[in-house]
Amino acid sequence: MAGREILHKMKVGLCGSDTGRGKTKVWKNIAHGYDFVKGKAGHPMEDYVVSEFKKVDGHDLGLFAIFDGHLGHDVAKYLQTNLFDNILKEKDFWTDTKNAIRNAYISTDAVILEQSLKLGKGGSTAVTGILIDGKTLVIANVGDSRAVMSKNGVASQLSVDHEPSKEQKEIESRGGFVSNIPGDVPRVDGQLAVARAFGDKSLKIHLSSDPDIRDENIDHETEFILFASDGVWKVMSNQEAVDLIKSIKDPQAAAKELIEEAVSKQSTDDISCIVVSRASCDERLSQKGIVDDLDDEADSVDKDVSVPMTEALEKKNRIVELMLEREHASSVKSVLETLNGLPGVRMWSPFHKTSIDHLIADEASRQGFIAFPRAEHKRTGEEDLIWDPNAVDDFCRGDMHKWLEGEGIGFARQRMALFIYAEVALLSKWDFDLRAYLPFEMKKVV
Repeated sequence: MAGREILHKMKVGLCGSDTGRGKTKVWKNIAHGYDFVKGKAGHPMEDYVVSEFKKVDGHDLGLFAIFDGHLGHDVAKYLQTNLFDNILKEKDFWTDTKNAIRNAYISTDAVILEQSLKLGKGGSTAVTGILIDGKTLVIANVGDSRAVMSKNGVASQLSVDHEPSKEQKEIESRGGFVSNIPGDVPRVDGQLAVARAFGDKSLKIHLSSDPDIRDENIDHETEFILFASDGVWKVMSNQEAVDLIKSIKDPQAAAKELIEEAVSKQSTDDISCIVVSRASCDERLSQKGIVDDLDDEADSVDKDVSVPMTEALEKKNRIVELMLEREHASSVKSVLETLNGLPGVRMWSPFHKTSIDHLIADEASRQGFIAFPRAEHKRTGEEDLIWDPNAVDDFCRGDMHKWLEGEGIGFARQRMALFIYAEVALLSKWDFDLRAYLPFEMKKVV
């Protein structure tokens, strides 16, 4: 990439790196990438992109947006710099996120209109996504840039296309009209092809900057979220876009492929695209996925000393969460099967002498190891954790709900159990010996 292109990409897009790729240290299983291309209209690029992760008030946020400017790029550029800051400054962002976003959209538009002499007569559409702690995605938009989610290969549109023909009554109630000239799209007052936008002071009395907003849970079926300006959607459907890129693992490569396809289909607009991808559960439970996910924590551990169990296990809770969100992972059996199937950890299947020997088919014996429950767990320096063999048996029988809901057993101990079984498999290869903290001993059978 030439120096001029790099500088332009840094100007147009805010991202975790100037290559258009980004990945949090916290969310190793979520990645984002973007790409864009200037259209053939002969004016400077009017699209601006935000694609980044940041930490706010102890929460991990993914901030994604495409601002598609018209009649100049100044409003889109202003939104890139200010809109998310304004949203996050709203006092009720954490308690009423949708209301905070709506207020920030409207107040930001008011500032843009006040600064019309500086920002010009143009405007911008917007589609924004805020990913909160990797679990909840809040989408808002005005205009015709779009957000689409792929779940199990099926496209689902998360945003609303604000076409003038769909909001004709509202436009007319404000004193405007919608033109319908043959060979052209419907336009507000014969000028603008969207019914909602930032800026556009001369048309604002007939336009709205009130966004449509919705939230979505991010679960194990979620594959990726796609944000793109209308230059994509003029030439392909949501499902066509998803089908095109669903097999591409790298999000920047996926964004680039989508744009190239739109151009090949004769799209002449400025085009911007962001892909936010989530590794599948199987990918994250692969050896590479586990190593990537735990790499930062491993580097931070002093391997010359024993690590307090509570500290070590606290850092690895994502592994257990992955196992529990795996399809059919409603019992310990599926968790153990997951552990037992990981490369290089078969010898660490943690159960043999339990009430359900058949669960792992004597795998421990075949590997020459046998598990002996301990009556008392090693002191961590914070508390004595006593291991109750009856509780272990309850857990082994698959009474997962009892453990997860904490009925009859302390939360610390039920979490400890889940963590321990993951750690047996995943940490045995490291230099420090977490096995010293296990509630059972692995002894070589002579």
